[in-house]
Amino acid sequence: MNNSLRVLVADGDPQVCSALKLFLEQQPDTLVSVAGRAEEAANLAAGSTPDIILLDWQLACKSSCGGFIHELRRLCPGAAVIAMSARPEARQAALNGGADRFFSKNENPCILLSSLGKLAGRKAADCPSR
Repeated sequence: MNNSLRVLVADGDPQVCSALKLFLEQQPDTLVSVAGRAEEAANLAAGSTPDIILLDWQLACKSSCGGFIHELRRLCPGAAVIAMSARPEARQAALNGGADRFFSKNENPCILLSSLGKLAGRKAADCPSR
């Protein structure tokens, strides 16, 4: 039985993708895939069936904001979607657009780990010590 948490990070900024991938892969039983464009995210969502999609809100809005979240849900119905943005004021638009949760990129990444644990039905992960 595979108990791995599959996370898809979809963000147009390669540095954000790399940082999140490195951060998340420190968690036990976590598999991370990365997409830099909306089309790539859709293909990976359909092919890898992630449990959670971390979606940059700006990337989603290049493909009609909430419409892209609905497309991801069609391709991967079981996945939870966490919208992310460096602009905290995007929170309400992202939630209205269908995101399950919102994460401000300015927040402590440990908050993101806690959200991932809750959405995956797991004990909240400990934040890696630095």
